Formats: sequence, C-alpha cells, structure tokens
Amino acid sequence: VIKHNPDAIDFSHIVSRLALYENPDNHYAALLLSGILELREMYKDAIAVYAKIPVSSPAFYIAQYKTAVNLRNMQKYKEAEVLLKDLISDYPDNAQTLLDLGDTLRMQEKHKEALKYYRQAQELFPKTADKMWQVYYAMGISLDQTDDWKKAEKMFLKALKLSPNNLLVMNYLGYSWLKQGRHPERAFEYIVKAYNQAPFNSSITDSLGWAFYRFGLYNEAINYLEKAVDNEPSNAVINDHLGDAY
Repeated sequence: VIKHNPDAIDFSHIVSRLALYENPDNHYAALLLSGILELREMYKDAIAVYAKIPVSSPAFYIAQYKTAVNLRNMQKYKEAEVLLKDLISDYPDNAQTLLDLGDTLRMQEKHKEALKYYRQAQELFPKTADKMWQVYYAMGISLDQTDDWKKAEKMFLKALKLSPNNLLVMNYLGYSWLKQGRHPERAFEYIVKAYNQAPFNSSITDSLGWAFYRFGLYNEAINYLEKAVDNEPSNAVINDHLGDAY
C-alpha cells in the first residue's frame, strides 16, 4: 500500500524519523525508515541507517542483508558479494541469501560460482515456493552463459511451469529459441505474450522486433526496434538488430 501511495510514503518517512529522534535505539523504526529510503531509491542513505543497528540487535541480520541488496542496487557488486558471503558463513541455511548471492555473482559474469549457490538455494526452498521460479530462471541464465543449453532449457521450462506467462522467462526462452532456429511459432508466441505485459520494456520490445526480422517482416521489425532504441539508445545489441533490419 505504501509503495503505491506517495502520501503514505511521506507520512511514514516523517513518523519513522520522529520515532528515531525520540529513541535512537528503536531499531524497528530504523528498519522502517530504511525501507522508505529504499522506495525513494536513496540506497546510500538507507545503508547509513542500517549501519547504526548493532550486532546485539535482533534486527542486525536483516539490516546486513538489506545493506547487501542496496549495494547491489548501486552496482557495487563486489562489496555486496563479500557481505552476502559473510552472512552465509553465519547462516548457511538461508535460501533467500543464497539466491541473492547467486544473482550478485551472475551480475559479475561469475556464472559457474553462481550456479553453486543457486543449487544450494534450490535444495532449501520448498519445491512449490513462490521463489522457486526465480531459482530456475536464474539457473537457466547461468547455464546458458556456460554453454549448457540443454540443462538451461529445462530450467526455463520448470520456471514457466511454476509461473505460467512469466514475461521474463518467456522473453528469454523465446529469444533463445529464435537464435537457435528452434520452435519458431512457440518462440514468437512467448515473446508476444511477454510484450503484451510490458510494451515499454526495451529488451522485450527488441525481442519482438528481432522476431519479425527473423521472419523476414522487416517493416514490422523496424517499427518495434526503433521503439526499443528510443527507450534505450545506448544498448549496442538493440542498435545492431535495428541496423540488420534497415
């Protein structure tokens, strides 16, 4: 509710600041304030608040974990990696931390190491947990990037089974199939479904334009690829696809 209500964000920001002013040791107010700062994308300020929560506090672990997430949001991946590994050494059975560490490593192109932590998270999450599609999706990407498409494809299909019509999974799988010249009709269907959910997503718009290009429908391809370039003009892959269509 707070996330989508600017007035609620402002009110919560004020109240949490007042609570901390009255009692600087109110660590739960600190967590609330940091969450508000994160909603405002003030990640550095949120980290500064988390840093004041001592080791003795029951809120310490969540403060450290959220600090790592914020470092990743700031693209400080190495710092986030170090902190997450410290947390895992103390709490080795936390599936969410393992998943986040895998993601942090994947963002640094450390795919083989990422897979190690994804597999640990996979073992710890219940098989029907809401997070499981994310584990399979992330594993699929890292497997693909380590040239093991056969296993990657299985992961993407598992993710779709748990989260049908998931736009991220459909876009990645559909685009990959098109690159390989496999299942063209199904690939196009997935990409269209993803686009209908997120027509302003430049990556998905690029996939749709490139799909039209692969089918030889160049005018349609140009329409979507130009839109994708307008949304993300510095993306080399999208510009390359548009150049091919021209």
